[in-house]
Amino acid sequence: MIHRRLDYCNSVLYGTSATNLNKLQHVQNSAAQIVTKSRRSDHAMPIGTYLHWLPIKYRIEYKIAVIVHSVIIVQELCDLAVGSMLRAVIYALQKDRTNLVFTDRSFSQAAPTVWKNLP
Repeated sequence: MIHRRLDYCNSVLYGTSATNLNKLQHVQNSAAQIVTKSRRSDHAMPIGTYLHWLPIKYRIEYKIAVIVHSVIIVQELCDLAVGSMLRAVIYALQKDRTNLVFTDRSFSQAAPTVWKNLP
């Protein structure tokens, strides 16, 4: 139930400040401690690893990568018959267009960055 709230529109949080990410990470860590009924003094990172929960920063990058993957699959299935919007998204994944920090948070800039950093 908590992960649905944490994951809702979290791709918008790409590139947000460390303070905001730490707040969300604290919520996830508290949820992990509640789920496993561990003490508050126990470190939350091993608990999250035990539960196979990604840290918030990586959850955001994962969600963006899933969206990009879905767009590429749809584009391949439609064989470019859907229109220019999908072609524009695929084209955007192939180039970096800005050096501005604020615009790097937009999906059109974050998606190629996350996609190119996948192993």
